Amino acid sequence: MIVLSGCALKIAPSGGPANTAPTRVLEVFPASGSVNQEQPEIRFVFDDYVDRSIRNSITVMPKTPFVTTYDGDAISISFSQQLLPSTTYSVTLGTSWRNLRGIEPTQATTIIFSTGPVIDTGTISGRVVAENLSNLIVVAFPRADTLDSAFNSMKAIAPYQIQIGSDGTFSIKGLANGFYRVLAFNDSNMNGLPDFTEQFGIASGDVSVTQDHTDSLLIVVGPAPADTTVGLETPIHADSANPDIRLGSVRGEFTSHRITNYTYVARIHSVSNKFVRTVKLISGSTWYADSLVPGDYIIDVFEDRNGNAIYDYGSHYPFIHSEPFFKTNILVTIRPRWTTEGVLVSIE
Repeated sequence: MIVLSGCALKIAPSGGPANTAPTRVLEVFPASGSVNQEQPEIRFVFDDYVDRSIRNSITVMPKTPFVTTYDGDAISISFSQQLLPSTTYSVTLGTSWRNLRGIEPTQATTIIFSTGPVIDTGTISGRVVAENLSNLIVVAFPRADTLDSAFNSMKAIAPYQIQIGSDGTFSIKGLANGFYRVLAFNDSNMNGLPDFTEQFGIASGDVSVTQDHTDSLLIVVGPAPADTTVGLETPIHADSANPDIRLGSVRGEFTSHRITNYTYVARIHSVSNKFVRTVKLISGSTWYADSLVPGDYIIDVFEDRNGNAIYDYGSHYPFIHSEPFFKTNILVTIRPRWTTEGVLVSIE
């Protein structure tokens, strides 16, 4: 919960040529990496005057209530409850704010401090894939290896929560070693919980964090649990409404060096993210898809763990991880009455 506090405001100077440069953070207090900070006041100082709505772009992890003081070209954060002992905290100033000229920043700013003598340096980072990135947040639950079958991600507030960047990327820093359960969702009501009507995606497995290495995550966000109308689209064929359409096809090979007992499936979709076909894949073998309307298509791959040939985004309760997803960025152009040959799909 963020409690807003008022104060005397500095007034931005007027006149002079228009400044179109994004506002930069000049200084932060205390310096990132500070230790033994039992109850610090965090302060961001800018090179320009910012809109007071900047207070809504602040994230504290682990999640902790705080109050802010707005000062025109600076903002201060103080914590309204005692911080945990010997814990690394991160305070992130996101990108969903503007200066008084309406210009948004180009990147987020994070400072890390510890209430004890040691800074944890573990990181979970990656990218979220979704049709709409607005209001998307990524959350992480620590000690995932201790969570039992009663765990329900729609009822548990995650101590680590962060907004994703405008390009879908995210990074949660200052983590202790251990296993973390990670998911993304459209937090449209800003309650910090994935609701039945909010789109979501779950990482394909719990994430192991160490201080020197963490694999990058790819989380695919799909329809809300309440959306029962979503299913695999049927192939698009010529019909009486389009008597002159001439369909095309594509043929290629698939290779994988991963060891798994599950089948891989290619998802073929338009550049506007309209899915039109799935094709089962066997490593070292040829695959083929026909009856495709001419145009540009993207091919992605997922591991079909339940054998239904449909990508599964996971489940909040009972909790189920998503199926592993591999974004290949392969772009294929389909021409009428023609088979596009030699498309190699490969995953590592």
